[in-house]
Parts: sequence; structure tokens; C-alpha cells
Amino acid sequence: MELSCHEISPCKLVVATPTWRIILGLVLCLLPFFTAQGQGPGDGDRDRDLGPADLERALILQRAVIHSIAKAEASVVAIARVPKEQAAGVLGPGGIPAPSDPAFVPTEFGSGIVIDAAGLILTNHHVLADPEENDFHVWVQGTSYKAKRVLAADPWIDLAVLEIEANGLQAIEFGRGEDVRKGQFVIALGNPHAIARDGEPSASWGIISNTRRKAPRIGKPRVGLDNVHLTGTLLQTDARLALGSSGGALIDLNGQLVGMTTMLAASIGETATAGFAIPVDADFRRVVAQLRQGKSPEYGFLGLVPASLSVTDRRSGRMGVVIQSIIPNTPADLAGLLLDDVVWAIDGVTIGAPSDLSRIVGKKAANTVVELKISRRGREVIKQVKLGKRYLDSRRRAISVDKPSRWRGMLVDQPTAVPSLIGRAHAIDPDGCVGVADVVADSPAWQAGIRAGDFIRFVEGKRVSSPGRFALLVQAMEGTVEVTVSDGSREGKLYRIGPER
Repeated sequence: MELSCHEISPCKLVVATPTWRIILGLVLCLLPFFTAQGQGPGDGDRDRDLGPADLERALILQRAVIHSIAKAEASVVAIARVPKEQAAGVLGPGGIPAPSDPAFVPTEFGSGIVIDAAGLILTNHHVLADPEENDFHVWVQGTSYKAKRVLAADPWIDLAVLEIEANGLQAIEFGRGEDVRKGQFVIALGNPHAIARDGEPSASWGIISNTRRKAPRIGKPRVGLDNVHLTGTLLQTDARLALGSSGGALIDLNGQLVGMTTMLAASIGETATAGFAIPVDADFRRVVAQLRQGKSPEYGFLGLVPASLSVTDRRSGRMGVVIQSIIPNTPADLAGLLLDDVVWAIDGVTIGAPSDLSRIVGKKAANTVVELKISRRGREVIKQVKLGKRYLDSRRRAISVDKPSRWRGMLVDQPTAVPSLIGRAHAIDPDGCVGVADVVADSPAWQAGIRAGDFIRFVEGKRVSSPGRFALLVQAMEGTVEVTVSDGSREGKLYRIGPER
């Protein structure tokens, strides 16, 4: 489809072309609208009547916006979170309509995006809350569906995938959120105030106000991080995002998804809000691919505590962060990083603040090898570091249908993915071990004395250097099994774990 300004050939605009070409076409089209015969917008321009060509130039942007919305809006859905006791139908003396009733008005709601024609819906983790306590109802183009299940939900990046029994849906087209720039036109589509159940998601539009914004903290401060967006990952837009926009689509003028609208922040007394969106970048696409398979994504862990450079260093133009402390036996320690090293780049990306390092590492997959550029006592050092796995400390739990299996009540993982790592890391065996991420109370492992945060070095005298190796060794074992737990000593401590009852 081609939109043109008729007699002015530079105004030709092909909607399927890249966004920068669309914007260039708009500039060329609208420039004569603001200038007359090379003059600025003065009194003569205010008195000059607008002709048909001028109006057509102004309509170019409107046509592009309309086309983009039409391309993407069928992929944007309404979601309601309904307590299980209410979902069955009428409650209370006044009667509450069932969610399938057109008269039903949800009190907990958000937006979602179709990512697969066979019924996969992407939304925010925080839109769902606890699936054990709630059912979820999805309206796609006016048709109501009860979600079959939550395939997976990840609190670290705040994404989740629902499955509904539907076919022939229109999946949205992913764009490249990593390429958006400040000033770029964007359109937000969502379910503000739960009104999109009729199949008409509401649209607002604006520009990208900024990139790499930090998520506003909600509620009481807590030790650690609830999600990676507190390190500065988000797109900021001035497109209006009302209550219910979380999980909606932020699209470009090609109708492609460049961000998922996720929250809004308004200070007391302000009439406008700052809207935020998770960019559709390589990390987003990786996580979504895993969530739609029902798997929990894994994120990288380095094992150091960064600090800002001194004011003098920063004023002199020096970049990087200084290593304030290193957790023993973690990737940073095993790679030979030292206290007071200055890390100034990761995989070629310059580091300006501790949050930059946390953001880059926190979005990468576990076991990724990264290149660190370090300034050490006046010389440059390059280190290749294989990341460990981050333990997710969040008020919201991860959900996945493809859950890792437990053995005799305990769940093992990579050694860095255990709770309270800082106080236990000295016991990690650098020659290889697995960490105990969780133990069910009164299970055989619990009764034997195994606790979360322990590190298992051997099973029946055989080294276990990965969760996969551990699973392979124990799968055929019967009766009592002897494991060696690292306690910082050379020998370790023996535990005997009985069979399941």
C-alpha cells in the first residue's frame, strides 16, 4: 500500500518500509506545511489558506498511524484476573455476573498480546499475580476465552505466557526495540479501564521519550532486586497509558511490536504520567521463546559488587566501575578478577555506572561467555568470563509447566543459584559441585540433613559438576545413597539419603 502527496514525489510513503524511511517521508511532506517559499512560519503563513496539497501532506502521518493500528490491533487482547471462588458464577446477595457474561466488569485487569495463532498470549507477570488463587479470562476481538493454563511466568523480566483454546488468531509481528531512538513515533494499544473486552483495544500515540530508564520502585524498599528493570532497561514514552495498559503493545509506524507497555508512574499532583515499556530486543525474544515452551529462563551471574568511580575520575572522563568486592568461587573470582580492577566495557559496551554492569549481566543467559575490558594498575586486561546462574530473589515466584525434577525432595541447580549465596560461597568446590536450591520439609533429603544452600560434590564417590550430571547419576539409584557435601574442608561431610516412602 502506497500513500503519496500526489504532485510532490518526495512524499511517497510505503508503509511496509523501515520506520526511518517513514519518518523521513513525513518530514519531507510536512516541511512545506510549516514553511512557505523558503520563509519561516511568520504572519504570512498564518494568513495563507491551506490548499488540497497542504492537507494531503498533513494526512500522511494520519494515514500511517491508522494503517499501523489496523495491522496490529487484532493481536492485542483484554485480560481479567478473577479469584477462583468468583469464577464459578454468582456470588453474594447482589449477584456478580460470571466472566463469560457480557455484563461482567472485571476489577483486576490488564492487556495481552497474541504471539501465536494457536492461542498463546504474552502479558506481564504482575498482571497474573498468583495462578493458584486466580483464573484468567481473555477477550480476543470480542470473544471470551478462559485460559487453559499459565505456560510460564518470569518475575525477573516480568513476562508471562497464557494458553487459550483458540486457533486462527493474528499473531503480532516483532520489531527491533533495540533500534528505537528518542523522538521516534510510537503507538500504544491496550485495555485501559478494562474497556477492550469488546474487541476494540484503545490507542494512544506519542514519541519515545527516553531509553534505558529504571523502573519506579513500588511499595517498600527491599534488599536486592525484584527485577532487572530496576537497573535501567525500559523504554519511556509520552503515549498515554491508563490503568489496564500493562501487557499491551507499543508499536512503531510499521505496526511492529517494539515494546510491551508495562507500568506507569505519576507523582502526586501531576496530571500526566510517564509510560514505560519493555523493549523487544534480543533478550526479550530469547525469554519469550523459552516461556512459550513452558520453561523458566535462566539469567547470568558474575559474582562481584561494583562501585562508582571517584568524582575526580568521572570528571576527567574516565569510564567504568571499580570492583568493591568479589564473592569467592564465583565466575568473577575463578576468572581472576581482582579488587580495585576497573571494568569499563562488557562485550564492547562501555560501562558508565554500576547499574550498567548489573543491567548487561542481568539480561544475559546463564553460561554465556562475556568479554570484560579491565583497567588494572595502569594497564589494560581482557578477561573471558563464563557467567553462572542468578538466584531470583523476588516477591513473585517463577512459574513453568516444564519444571525441573526433584530427587528425594531436593532441587539441585548451578552452585551460584542458591539462596543466601554470599554467606555460603566459600564452600563452593571450584573443582565442581551442584547447589541445593530447595528442599521439601520432611522429605528423605531433609531428614538426612540436606538444606537449601548446601553444595554437593560427590554422589557415591563420583564427582557431580552440573545438575545434568547429578540427574544422570541418581536416576537409577535405589536404597540409601551417600552424598558428599562441601563444608569448606578438603574431605567434606557425608550424608546418607534414604529412599522415598
